[in-house]
Order: sequence, then C-alpha cells, then structure tokens
Amino acid sequence: QFGGVSDLVPGSSPRSKLLAHGTGASWALYGTTETGGLVTGSRQSGTVFRLGHSVSGVSYLMLAAFDSTSPAGSFKGYNPREGVVLGPDGRLYGTTRHSSEAVSTPWQRQGGIFRIESLTTAGQLPTEVASFTGYSSFGNTPGINSSYLYGGYNIGIPLTVGSDGHLLGAAQQGGLGDGVLYRVKIGSEIQ
Repeated sequence: QFGGVSDLVPGSSPRSKLLAHGTGASWALYGTTETGGLVTGSRQSGTVFRLGHSVSGVSYLMLAAFDSTSPAGSFKGYNPREGVVLGPDGRLYGTTRHSSEAVSTPWQRQGGIFRIESLTTAGQLPTEVASFTGYSSFGNTPGINSSYLYGGYNIGIPLTVGSDGHLLGAAQQGGLGDGVLYRVKIGSEIQ
C-alpha cells in the first residue's frame, strides 16, 4: 500500500500500466506514481518504483523521486503519470506532465522525457532526455538540435519502443493545436 510520503512505500496515485521484466522466479514490476515521494524538500511530485519478486520474497524499491522545485542541475519535469518503458539500452524511460522551469515566453517547458539509469538502485535523480514546450515553431527552431522538444504538451499517452529502438509517443495538445507525434533516438536528438 502506497503511503504518500511514507518512508516505507513512498508515492501516491499510481495510474500507470506496470512494466514486467524478468523471468522465472526472479522478476520485477516497474511503474510510476503521479504524486508522493520523499518527505524532505519538495520531492513529493511523483516516483518511479520497482516491485521485485525473488525466491526470498517481494520487495519494494523507490528508484527515483521527482521534485517540483527542481534544484540546479536536476531534471525539471514532475508528475510522471504514464509509466515507464524499457529501452534497448537497458534503462527505463518515461514522461512527465509538468515542468518547474519556465523559460521566456512563448517557449514554456511543459514536462518532458526522463531516463532512469539503473533498474535496481534506489534514490536516483531522473536524467532529462527531452523537454516539451507546448508551442509549434517553424522557421525559428532554437531547440531542434538540443534537448527541447518543441510543439507538444499534455503528455497523456505512454511511450513505446519502436522496432528500430527509438522512443515513440504523442502529446495530446500543441503543435498546430491538436497534438503532435514524436520520435526520440536514444542517445541522440529528437526527430
């Protein structure tokens, strides 16, 4: 049972589909909670968790907690709602619905794509893969070769991994107004 900001099982509002990984007697389920997390600071804005099963029993591990105030150098997204996928590089990837970093208008960051480096290490900080702005930009695309993913927001559709190993997803709004599809090559720029 999730306890919000409990030290035993932190997190609340688990809304995502679970990712199953492993075989035989040793396997794990991975997922996200939209809120909850650590008691300290503002790291109460969602978690990535692992529920592991082995011959010795079941264990819970909070892999990462999101911070709505985003200290310097950390990932700015929070409220991971759509779960995680396992990338071909063996890392977990997911999306957040919101971002604490606002850049000058009209380029407002509206959540992003994150990466979790290890499947078994507690207390990690999510790594930013890409950020959403919510606005379309033609002609002047300042972020086309950076980690900004211009043109989408309200990420309400889970990521998937394509047959080519790229991350595929959709934003319900943005672009020209009615949403965008996106593809992210792992270890490269957004396409």
